[in-house]
Amino acid sequence: MKKKLLLSLLSLSCITFFNFPVNAEIQNTANQLYEKANKENKNKNYDAAIEDFSKAIKLKPTYTDAYNNRGIVYAKKGQYDKAIQDYTKAIQLDVNYTDSYYNRGLSYYYKKQYDKAIQDYTKAIQLNPNDLDVYYNRGVVFSKKGQYDKAIQDYNKAIKLDPNCLDAYYNRGFAYDKKGEESKAISDWKKSCSLGDTETCTWLKDNGY
Repeated sequence: MKKKLLLSLLSLSCITFFNFPVNAEIQNTANQLYEKANKENKNKNYDAAIEDFSKAIKLKPTYTDAYNNRGIVYAKKGQYDKAIQDYTKAIQLDVNYTDSYYNRGLSYYYKKQYDKAIQDYTKAIQLNPNDLDVYYNRGVVFSKKGQYDKAIQDYNKAIKLDPNCLDAYYNRGFAYDKKGEESKAISDWKKSCSLGDTETCTWLKDNGY
């Protein structure tokens, strides 16, 4: 069976107010631009969103959320190098910015820089060990590298955090299948089917399972 795609979730953060004295009018304008850009992003007006995030950053060069979210828009446009630059800037401003590690890891994945993706996902897990999406995505990367035991470990963790995560069952089944453990693979695919994965249900039926 074909392995499902990596989760495309990209976290948007709420406004972070600046932790040092600033001109209130400038701060308010930057925040308004930030909110406007988020709405433009939601409406898929990506160029307008980038423009307004950039204006907010120009007003407040330490606006970590604006860097992160502009990176998200660049990633949606397939401009992964620019996205990585923005995530890296956000991380430089806040070394504990979990969302930017996650998002940068996703961009590295799409650039096929799998080791860098794993490194960022691992850091995100260190900062937030209860985020099932990060375990799931790191599992996908491990699977992409042929490291199926490590992939299975991450899918196990994702399933422990959410027993109804059908994609984790499906992809764990894929990893088991690659390891030649067919019975475990079929068991996971049946579980994925029972959780609503109709495509997998069809495959199982067509192949006599």
